[in-house]
Amino acid sequence: HLIPACLRLRCKLLVAEKRLLPQTHDDWLNLPGIGEYTAAAIASITAGEAHGVVDGNVERVLCRMLDIRSAPNLPILKRLFKRMMNDMCSLVSPGDFNQAVMELGQTICTPTSPRCSLCPVSEKCLAFKRRSQNLAPAPKEQKKLTAVGLRLNIVCKEDKFLLMKRPDDAKFLAGTWGFITDIKDGTSWRKDGSAAVIPTRDGVKIGSFKHSITNHRIAAVVLQSQSPQLKKNIRTKFFGADDVEKNLVSNLDRKAWTLMLRRSERQAE
Repeated sequence: HLIPACLRLRCKLLVAEKRLLPQTHDDWLNLPGIGEYTAAAIASITAGEAHGVVDGNVERVLCRMLDIRSAPNLPILKRLFKRMMNDMCSLVSPGDFNQAVMELGQTICTPTSPRCSLCPVSEKCLAFKRRSQNLAPAPKEQKKLTAVGLRLNIVCKEDKFLLMKRPDDAKFLAGTWGFITDIKDGTSWRKDGSAAVIPTRDGVKIGSFKHSITNHRIAAVVLQSQSPQLKKNIRTKFFGADDVEKNLVSNLDRKAWTLMLRRSERQAE
């Protein structure tokens, strides 16, 4: 349960491109679409590296152990918890330790009604000693989301679909394969990863959906469009329908593809 489903897709792409799987935490972290949580989980389990995993369950366990009655997602606490988990991982089997702490938070040290009588470390827990389990931690601080408009352009040619490898300077999902992406900049549109303004193009609207990436709330519109004008250094490739989904790592692109498939099914009826 430590590793997200999208990682399987990323590994398939690496194999298809005949690239070696990353071997270390830093190698995994440099892979597009892989964040600190996933990199730490993989490195600790497969390579025994002392990189601690910090998620909501781990934050709650550590807050109660130390009786910290603040929001667990405060930046200063995130840094503290990461150092603590790294240090503790170095003393035991890192992968087993990470999974044990997460399991403790998921099954015993739950958000409400923690089962302290079953906890193997209750004697070391300050919140248990002080009966402050309901105070530690405080509710998480809610992130402020920035609204962003995106257009995902699905280009079809002879039953094949165009995907592009997003440039390294793209605002969203840099380095991943996906549909041609336009980002709204004020009242204008531009290609994600380009400063050039592009005209509003006509396309057949397939549908729309909401999506969130980090601190951004995205309103995405999916269009079936003509082949766009792209910078020469942008890598593109046409894929058959069976191979499109295999190459889509992001849920943003996969949602767009689902809308496209539904539209094709309706047209076939």
